[in-house]
Amino acid sequence: MTAAMNAYDLLIPILSAICAGAGAYLGAYLKKKGELRATQDERRQILEQLEAATSATKSIEAKISNEVWDRQMQWEMKKEAVLSIMQTMGKADDALLGYSIAFDTDRSDHTPKSHQEKIDADDVLRRAIEDFEMKRSMALLVCAPRTNEVFMKIRTEMRSGVSRISSGQIRYQDMQPTLSPLIAKAFGAARHELGIPTS
Repeated sequence: MTAAMNAYDLLIPILSAICAGAGAYLGAYLKKKGELRATQDERRQILEQLEAATSATKSIEAKISNEVWDRQMQWEMKKEAVLSIMQTMGKADDALLGYSIAFDTDRSDHTPKSHQEKIDADDVLRRAIEDFEMKRSMALLVCAPRTNEVFMKIRTEMRSGVSRISSGQIRYQDMQPTLSPLIAKAFGAARHELGIPTS
């Protein structure tokens, strides 16, 4: 029995060593596997966060780009409307002067304009004021109310001047004390709308 006991005594430490080695190996293996799984989970979380950040960045970029695009388009519309109305205002003012000359009975050379010249001047003026009115309507969309007020006053002054000129009550020069300051105000309002500083 002592020999069997001795073998048993020898077997226990060997088995213990084997079990301890296997346990240590298995523990190290499981620890390493746990670390790898944790690393994979962290990597997955980082990738998800990166995808979310990328998506948010793209969304912000698109929003900023759309806002910049919208502002640029609004600016282009405003610039076109303001420049167009200023041009048509100048043409209407010139047509009003031509109309006044055609209907002026106090001309220095005492040669009244013919009936056809008056009709032609009336046609040019009517078209110029209609064009000015159409452009003013477009400016209503993009310009400030005070800018539109100035253009409306100019339109009203021109229209009332037409009937007084044709009836011989006034001439273009008689309208200047009222019309010239309004036109100057229109230029100031146009500069303001376009962001052009006045020096």
